[in-house]
Amino acid sequence: MLTGEQFTKARSFIFQQGRLIDKKRFLYHFADGAKKDVLQALACYQNSDGGYAYGLELDVTCPTSTNICTEMAMFYLDELGVTEGEVVNRIEEWITTRHLEGKCLHPKDAILAYPHGGWWEDGSGSSLSLIGMLGKWGRGTGALFQWAEEHYASQDPPKELGVYYYPTYLYLRFTPGAERFSDDLKTIQRNIPSMLEKFAWHCPLLFHPFGWNGDDIDQSTMEAESLKAVATLQDDGGVRVQNYENIASYPVWRAVWTLDMLVALKRHGLLKNMG
Repeated sequence: MLTGEQFTKARSFIFQQGRLIDKKRFLYHFADGAKKDVLQALACYQNSDGGYAYGLELDVTCPTSTNICTEMAMFYLDELGVTEGEVVNRIEEWITTRHLEGKCLHPKDAILAYPHGGWWEDGSGSSLSLIGMLGKWGRGTGALFQWAEEHYASQDPPKELGVYYYPTYLYLRFTPGAERFSDDLKTIQRNIPSMLEKFAWHCPLLFHPFGWNGDDIDQSTMEAESLKAVATLQDDGGVRVQNYENIASYPVWRAVWTLDMLVALKRHGLLKNMG
């Protein structure tokens, strides 16, 4: 699946191009690094209001808390198995307060004032993924889940599955109250193979929240997708994800995606005797 030489090059690439949090994540997963060190690095991105900022999601660099960066923090915490404690309490309160009081999760003016990816200027649909992750952790309130149920019901049901459709996937899988939309979840799960074919260049099960949370994906599919992902590794040790080469943050994204791939391979038992 992945040779020792490829793993060594990938490790070197992550330490050359990655941020401190990427290096700490690597050490935690592959070199007996401490979970507390990852949490300390992650804490640098959390604001006093409980949300996250400062480019934790590389294309949103403003210091104001955003749904986008908070979503990324929740994925990292989920990866660590951290679902309790003060850091999670603060996240839950930030999400709950802003949804129930109608406060903006997408501070457009703040985003525009700092380097950012243009695709984030028009807002983001991360509410469902934030609430879905809380549901996965056994967190959240009845009022918040009622808000999410009404919000979801106001939208058109999914007809096809795109590579960035994971907020709906997370909501339908994990949120109390989403059971009434079980047919929509079945539609999404039924369309996963066509998504993987259409977006083969992206390898979404290895570089994306579909994979990070996709324990409903069968092993044979994961193995096939893993082969595709490993095939994107370049001579410098980093993966190449097509269609993103023209964005300014691409070099660092490559380190993040390379690490995500290694972590996914390990989680699914496809990375052996490495590290």
